[in-house]
Amino acid sequence: MNILSKILVGTLILCMLGSCSTTEKFTVHGNPGTKIYTPDKKELDVIPQSGKATIKVDSHAYMGYLLTHDDALDQWVPFALDVRKKSRAGTKAAVVAGYTLSTVGLIGMVAGTVAVCIDSESPVGVIGVGAGGAATLGGIGLGLPASARLSQLSYQYNFSYQKSQRTNTDLLLTGYVAPQGEQRQEKTTPARGKAKSAEPATDTSKAKRGAATGSSKAKKKRKTAAEQVVDEYTGSGTLTLAGDSPETLGDIRLVISYVDNNTVAVEILEDNEPFFESEELYTVKRNKDGSFSLTHKQIPSVKFTILKSGKFDYKHPRVNIDGDNYTLTLTGLRAR
Repeated sequence: MNILSKILVGTLILCMLGSCSTTEKFTVHGNPGTKIYTPDKKELDVIPQSGKATIKVDSHAYMGYLLTHDDALDQWVPFALDVRKKSRAGTKAAVVAGYTLSTVGLIGMVAGTVAVCIDSESPVGVIGVGAGGAATLGGIGLGLPASARLSQLSYQYNFSYQKSQRTNTDLLLTGYVAPQGEQRQEKTTPARGKAKSAEPATDTSKAKRGAATGSSKAKKKRKTAAEQVVDEYTGSGTLTLAGDSPETLGDIRLVISYVDNNTVAVEILEDNEPFFESEELYTVKRNKDGSFSLTHKQIPSVKFTILKSGKFDYKHPRVNIDGDNYTLTLTGLRAR
């Protein structure tokens, strides 16, 4: 009887724990000092000097956006929360395994109890009650919390919030934006001026044409390896944590800019938002087949190749998000 009492108490405790709500956690990037609120204006956190705050929201509900408050203008500024599809197959498997184990344990407990009632000193009965009780508790401990999670909204609809979010407080408004025609004129005028300033140099070169040099000087200049990869690239990608299913990322854009003859800066954007905190530097090497190998200045294990056709493959095995190491895999084509 004492054993049965302990089992009932343990089951009650597990039921209470299983019914507790869980939360979704993600990082919000923004200006230090920015206060973050729920849609009903309950304060969640304040962004520290690091420029990022860890936010927890209830997984029983869906939040399409959060709010920040501009104290200077006394305005509420919303920012959307990005979500991703997330498989809950592991949780569903835990429910089935837990309840199966509990059923087997209950059968063992009943059989053991009957044996004890027939013979109170029966070792088989005592073992049956003890092993059955342990199996029952283990099954409940595995299946009940998993079942409670499956009742939550994020588990029902197989979604999770993206690990990195960004506020809208860094947007700037300008009082006047020039019409498109005026912008084109401003850009065109300096270009014509530069063309004119080059005329004396052309005359000088003509005066030297009669000199015998023993070779023909080409007008064309060979581009360095870095200059040949400078461009914008578009594609898709995934973010994978060991033991978890890959997270499909939004629209990916790579912007490669020139640093020197052998070095470029690479900025990766997801849905036009910077993926990393800053641009990362790569050295560029041209291969015999016309492709280019880009080597990360600080993390050599990053694999980044751009083919002659413009197709690129990128794999970064050490992307740190909230203390966890993810693998970032990207693929795509040159935009132009």
